[in-house]
Amino acid sequence: MLSIDFLDQLLKKYSVDSVIHITDVATRILASTDSLRVGMSSSTAQYIVQVKRPSVIEGEKQDDIISYGTPVFLGGELRGTVIVRGQASAVQQGIAVRAALEAALEYDLHSRTLSVSDERGQIARLMLSEQADADRLLSMMNRQEVDPGLLRAVICINLQFHQTNYFNINLRLGYQASIETVRNKAAACLGGNRYLNTQDLVLIYDRNTLVVIKSFIPMKDHSRIYLALDKICRSFMQDLGAFNAFSCNMAYGNIYSSVAGVKKSFEEANEIIRIGRKSGRGECLYMLENILFDNIYHHLHPQILKKLLTPNLKKLEKRDGSIRVELLDCAEQFIDNCMNISVTSEKSLLHRNTIRSRMEKLSDLTGLDPSKNFYDAFIIKMLAVHMRQD
Repeated sequence: MLSIDFLDQLLKKYSVDSVIHITDVATRILASTDSLRVGMSSSTAQYIVQVKRPSVIEGEKQDDIISYGTPVFLGGELRGTVIVRGQASAVQQGIAVRAALEAALEYDLHSRTLSVSDERGQIARLMLSEQADADRLLSMMNRQEVDPGLLRAVICINLQFHQTNYFNINLRLGYQASIETVRNKAAACLGGNRYLNTQDLVLIYDRNTLVVIKSFIPMKDHSRIYLALDKICRSFMQDLGAFNAFSCNMAYGNIYSSVAGVKKSFEEANEIIRIGRKSGRGECLYMLENILFDNIYHHLHPQILKKLLTPNLKKLEKRDGSIRVELLDCAEQFIDNCMNISVTSEKSLLHRNTIRSRMEKLSDLTGLDPSKNFYDAFIIKMLAVHMRQD
């Protein structure tokens, strides 16, 4: 069972004019609102352990006092009981205490399971830390036979858990414990992926982030490794697609030849996820070639933004201060379809004359015409991305 201090705090929270016992499977009282009963055996608990189901035992009719007992299970195994003696509300109190206990037991089990996981998790966390002790890290890697001379890239998976009415939202205990369970299962699923080997590390970085530090044999042609990373990430997406409890976004950072570069690769992967989310694309796996212009915009020199983009946005302002977004959207689709009005019309479901009219209006207001030169096309593209990103 859990620590006695935790059990006492739990009883303080739920006891309202009732006597509550928490017992182990041998019916010994571990914690109680009646401190004199701690360590003694409960006859009601003995009955509950025998029948293995919640039961109400009526008291004297003139007192309106009842005893309610309920078993506490973990993974189908009986772990103890909760006994409440009081008014009719004793049933609700017993149910609440049992739910809190079972959730806490489940959380404790998975926390201990995770903590047993080893130096490999510590190695991964040290690689991702700001100021890792290089000597300690190298020593741990040698003990676990993790080769420090391999190429490495970080794959970052950000999870968004779905909250449902199934969980007790007020207590949040069942919800949090279930999140912990699902997150551990997701990490184990990634660890069993066919593209990972003993040199790769999988880490639950925080509540919503899983990290895979993928290793590769050193080679000069890194383009082949990036293609392999694309394939590995698609395989990860298939594996995680089996989980209904969350949706996710995924990206990977650059490949580095030293352990010191792992932290930078992690930061790059997180940055790509941030840019990908702002791009408004519906995909979950963000690859730089798919958000190329969004990434370029993110790294534009500030002078380009202030000297070229901001003045042109001002020219597209209406009297009420809003931007003529329909002109930029139309122009971006026109550029993306190689300045072909027919293809743009087919894909955007806009009439050809509407496209021509909007392009002429954009040119009149800004002097930019994407069909004339690449410079104008690039500025318009950056303006459209600017509207999405900021």
